[in-house]
Amino acid sequence: MAMLTSAALGLSPMQGVAADLICRGNMPAANLNFSTLFTRGAGFVGPVEFRQHETGAWVVESSPLQFDRTNDRGQGVYRAHVGGMADVVLIDLAETQPHVGSEISVGYDGRWGRGVCVTP
Repeated sequence: MAMLTSAALGLSPMQGVAADLICRGNMPAANLNFSTLFTRGAGFVGPVEFRQHETGAWVVESSPLQFDRTNDRGQGVYRAHVGGMADVVLIDLAETQPHVGSEISVGYDGRWGRGVCVTP
């Protein structure tokens, strides 16, 4: 798997965001890009926003992420949904508190992708 970098993902700083990090990535099988926010005080606060890969057109947004549990690898698992139907799962892959360069894994309706966190 290719290394994800902010340049490879086409990341740019967001204005007016009260977050410590913005985490973005893609789901090649679903042809989607995704993004969500992380704050040191509240963790991954969501929602997760999904956009069409080629055009950047908004597709859908999840409910706010809620911490669910820590998995058997010690990774934080957060959950949300889209319209009460499709599940959204975020797994924090950082070995410590998320920081610039930390990776996340996001699942939406059974499809998964990886993302990287950067400064907004």
